[in-house]
Amino acid sequence: MTTRNQTKNRRQILLKKACRRLKRLFTRGLLLPLLPLFWWGPVAHPYINYRALKRAEKEAAADNPRVNRDLLARVTRHRDSFIFGGNSADSIATRHILTRSAVYDYTHNFIPDSASGRPVFGYALISEWLVGQERGRRPYREEDLAVACGWLAHQLADWYAHYAAVDAAGTLLPEPCTPPDGSAVFPGYANSHRVFGADFCPEILREYRLVDHALIEFFHDLLISYDDQEERFNTNRVVFFQNYRAKGRRYNLLTAASERFQGLAPRILPEELDLLQENLHTIVKGLRVLIHLASFLRPELADAVRQAISPAVTGEPDYIELSAAAVFDGLFCRSYEEIALLAELPRGAAPEIRPDPLVVREVTQPGTLLFRLAHRLGSLLPDTALPLFREPEDFSFRFLKVFELRGKIVSRLTAGLSVEKLLAFSSTADENALLAFLSTLLTTPHLDLGAARAYFRAVLQPVVLLGGDPSASEAERLTAMLNAGELTVRIVPAVAPNDPGSRQLKALDLATLRFYLDGYDVRDDAERFELRLVPVDDCRLEVRVKLKQGLAEGYHRLKVAVKDNCGVSADTFERDFWAGPAARLTG
Repeated sequence: MTTRNQTKNRRQILLKKACRRLKRLFTRGLLLPLLPLFWWGPVAHPYINYRALKRAEKEAAADNPRVNRDLLARVTRHRDSFIFGGNSADSIATRHILTRSAVYDYTHNFIPDSASGRPVFGYALISEWLVGQERGRRPYREEDLAVACGWLAHQLADWYAHYAAVDAAGTLLPEPCTPPDGSAVFPGYANSHRVFGADFCPEILREYRLVDHALIEFFHDLLISYDDQEERFNTNRVVFFQNYRAKGRRYNLLTAASERFQGLAPRILPEELDLLQENLHTIVKGLRVLIHLASFLRPELADAVRQAISPAVTGEPDYIELSAAAVFDGLFCRSYEEIALLAELPRGAAPEIRPDPLVVREVTQPGTLLFRLAHRLGSLLPDTALPLFREPEDFSFRFLKVFELRGKIVSRLTAGLSVEKLLAFSSTADENALLAFLSTLLTTPHLDLGAARAYFRAVLQPVVLLGGDPSASEAERLTAMLNAGELTVRIVPAVAPNDPGSRQLKALDLATLRFYLDGYDVRDDAERFELRLVPVDDCRLEVRVKLKQGLAEGYHRLKVAVKDNCGVSADTFERDFWAGPAARLTG
């Protein structure tokens, strides 16, 4: 009996050690670089659609005349296609990130791409389905209509996430279409810097907007998943449009709707449909597993997040509820005639879709950080992996029989993967700051969002920008500078102006400032250059270099580097430019 108990105790000890080692593996190797991926995420969007549909059914039962009963009946017959079709529009986000091409962003974003725009493409999908039924030629299945409604619902729900004007406290402004200024007014709740704080210069906030945005969306996904006792939304399911064939050619509703924008935006190829669905499914699968891993690694994380962002605790607006109401009003309370009108491009919208060929457009990225790594993880995991991580006990026993083999793999990976080495996988400031935040959050003995926030703020990088009129292009500014004989850059330290500690720790270390022209430090050649430091305000600094002699005609390189008092380097500022007659301003 004693021997049996001793054996049992040894197994329990080994099991606990095994779990600890697995925790380290997933914390260091998988969880940290892959957590935040979407806007309203792949858990939140189906949840919002579910709530909007339930409300529509309740209002219809109460004889609300605003409800489009025919549309509601069609959607109800394919309710899961509508609910999980809520992620369909993020197939564009997936493509955008994986291919680095934003050619289809018009199908995901509002037109115009601002709070005053509207989700034209979602309405176009529904309108095209209705037209197909009327023509009787190439009709689409009714399930395609449910997916189209899910796509529109996604766009409608995203309005609060990244369009509505909110203040630094995350509160909706009385005029929700107030133009954002990046310091007091922000475009959307997810851009209001709720996690890290908005007490930085606008240049710093812009640099790290996607980090904070991604964490807010992930935290909402985590809470919904944590509270989902029925496990209705804990699935990898992705519903998409059907591809059909007629006379040897493929056709589908998504492609047909994109053809309405001929001459203004590119058509979505029928051949891309399967790939769009496959990539979206892979990323959704990876993120859902990570949500369960986060809950497994830090069971108290959901409660800590709830205290930080839940409307019931903070008293802030319930943006999930507001998003569901937007779906109810914008979808279920629209007649087919109204949908047809809303599917038409607003006047003056064409430049938002197809700018002048000589203009490089800045688009609103319909996706957040690290999609590519999430796609890689999802590619490695079978669909059956999701139940594996739902309960710690289930997780442990499933690995027990093969743990000796996996133990060697674990030891190798944990020895080779540290937070510092994970940072080397990333080449951007926002991804590095994100890893710093998550590593602190998930590895400190006592879960504390404040400690993780403080660490994040400590590793923020200064930002170096080209000086001159910010409303002009860089080419115009450089041309004006060469004509005036002075090159100027602006440096913005990652200082929180109202935080005395930040002012000291994150101030610029001017001894590290290097200003190079064509590979030479300008301070080493006083005959040709004169460097001056000009404070813009109590935070920003301009570095002005007077050119005492004209530059020879040809290409030149400008390079500026600097660190702050914490030893954190700014991303090196480098620009190649042409000096000579072609650089001169006319008139």
